[in-house]
Amino acid sequence: VLAEDFDGDRKIDLVLGGNFYGVTPVRGRYDASYGLLLRGDGSGRFVSVEMEKSGVAIEGQIRRLASLRRARGDRMIVAARNNDMLQLLHPLRSGSQRSAQPLTKRTP
Repeated sequence: VLAEDFDGDRKIDLVLGGNFYGVTPVRGRYDASYGLLLRGDGSGRFVSVEMEKSGVAIEGQIRRLASLRRARGDRMIVAARNNDMLQLLHPLRSGSQRSAQPLTKRTP
């Protein structure tokens, strides 16, 4: 889970990532998550944002989420995945129709 203001409304939002493949074959992999953006309302409540609107689509076993500030001031979300390359996403911006876009999607 990564907690920050991703849409620029000065209220804390949450980005969640998941999945776990290290389970017994009888139970199968836990791999139904592609991440989720929860938009905060400032009073401790959160509303999920549809994947098509948020652009959050994080694949694989997420081990860590972090936010990086780029030289020009905007931010990126970095998803560290188990035995896979990093995935970079650009967060939502308030007041625009532009949703988060995957900047890099690589698989070995």
